[in-house]
Amino acid sequence: MRGEYLLVLLGSLGSVVLLDRVARLGVLRQWRRLLVTLAPATALILLWDLVGVERWGWASNPAVLLGPHGLGGRIPLEEFLFPVVVGVCGLVLWELVGARLRERRPSARRGRQGREAVRP
Repeated sequence: MRGEYLLVLLGSLGSVVLLDRVARLGVLRQWRRLLVTLAPATALILLWDLVGVERWGWASNPAVLLGPHGLGGRIPLEEFLFPVVVGVCGLVLWELVGARLRERRPSARRGRQGREAVRP
């Protein structure tokens, strides 16, 4: 199906945008930090893709792509979005795990302190 790759990317991005809002993580509200974090990794991945296309003849399945290509017609649109989507997904999930661990830590300390105070 044409555009299938883009739909998967948009579905992934949409799910973590929703997760960021529901869990009130604020990762996407800090867009400058997000940009600074994603830009170098995205540039390196796109460079790697370009080298792969030029040197080893990498190619994507045209049946699942929309068609527009960049960098001289070598890299499909979806490959430009892939490192951004994966980076955003990774950062949101990283922050979610960190937030949940931070929530557990203080309650565990309070429980231990409370028990120790009761003991004679």
